[in-house]
Amino acid sequence: MTTDKNLEHWLDNSDMKRMFHISTRTLQTWRSSGILPYAKVCGKIFYKRTDIEALIEANYRGTNSKTKED
Repeated sequence: MTTDKNLEHWLDNSDMKRMFHISTRTLQTWRSSGILPYAKVCGKIFYKRTDIEALIEANYRGTNSKTKED
């Protein structure tokens, strides 16, 4: 049985666009390229919070990290 508490672990496109200040097209690119896993239910797309956190962690650059700008 799904409860509202379980649904709190999922975000939709609107949540993602607002959170990351990105466009619908950017989200589509992330999905198409396999960067961000998703679920599609009745035409609406959802993302797991844990997948989003994993994406952020995987791209985290600590203070000692070298970047292209360095």
